[in-house]
Amino acid sequence: MKYRAEGSIQSGDISGVSRLGVMSKSLKLALNITVAIGFIALPKGAFAQESELLEEVLVTGSSIRRDTFSATSPVTVMEGALIDKLGDTSVGEFLDNLPSITSGANDSSTAGNNPQSTGLSTVELRNLGAARTLVLVNGRRFVSGTSAGAGYGVDLNSIPQSAIAKVEVLTGAQSAVYGSDALAGVINIITREDIDGVEFDAQYGESDYSDRETKKLSLALGRTFDGDSNAWMSIEYVDRKGVNTRDRDWSRYSQTGVDTNGDGLGDQLQFEGSSFIPESRLICGGLSIKGDGSEFDGSRVLATTDHLNFNDYWTLALPSTRKIAAAGLNIRLNEKSTASVELNYSNVESETKFEPLPLNTVNETFR
Repeated sequence: MKYRAEGSIQSGDISGVSRLGVMSKSLKLALNITVAIGFIALPKGAFAQESELLEEVLVTGSSIRRDTFSATSPVTVMEGALIDKLGDTSVGEFLDNLPSITSGANDSSTAGNNPQSTGLSTVELRNLGAARTLVLVNGRRFVSGTSAGAGYGVDLNSIPQSAIAKVEVLTGAQSAVYGSDALAGVINIITREDIDGVEFDAQYGESDYSDRETKKLSLALGRTFDGDSNAWMSIEYVDRKGVNTRDRDWSRYSQTGVDTNGDGLGDQLQFEGSSFIPESRLICGGLSIKGDGSEFDGSRVLATTDHLNFNDYWTLALPSTRKIAAAGLNIRLNEKSTASVELNYSNVESETKFEPLPLNTVNETFR
């Protein structure tokens, strides 16, 4: 015979069918009552039948408190082979394809007058900042790549792409387990342990405008021994050319939103420039005079204005050169323990530029 016990009594670990031998005392009590009622309803002849053991109980409800540390969360897993197929030259570029991830610092966001983050590649889950997105390598925290005053953020440019086996993205608040740096979620990068031989990869690409040339060379070699022990090394070189803002029609001029109808919203784009011009400017008696003695035109009309255009000097995508070397050793000691060693070296060179700033005699000299 099979009996169904429905109600608000179950264990948080029971899903589906539970055996009688592992049920709690409260569940046994509810089951006995159900069985007794069933026997009362049986005809007299049923008692003469041979008794049968209860085979299973299906529990359909729960009021028992759950363990938040073992609660399930959605995990997105991406294999390293997929990164190679898409042609991305860094892990950060590849992760930008996920809807839950937004770029932190990259070659475009750090262009202009933000030299502290030049050359970095960080990610943010749910746009909550790199400091709230925990990045792990093989389940362990990785050193931050940002400057000390800029907070926390792992530079994904320092991780060789050829050594990646898969990337796991755990979204949702995980601060109860990992701390406040996992408030937005966790990204776990797992390196390969199956490299056996020599792998070489070369890649070249450029933009539709015949610029932004990208060259990538990577070499990975390893050896598997004693069944499941492995030693590997990866060397990677990536060189990317920069793009200036003046090289694109849509970014050639510095523009800002202007409120033309008085509703408080910037409804029209207008040229925005700097009154600090390289040929110097003198304010005298309400007049603004340039260094050659002519009057400074402070209008926003591109054809006539003397304002300096920022975008003649700024960079749209930064140039960068990356040199990465990594190695690892994984030894299986026995069925329950392993020993591992990981080494990582990276050198990222990048540069940015912005408009020249003439000497301000009021604020920089007399003050």
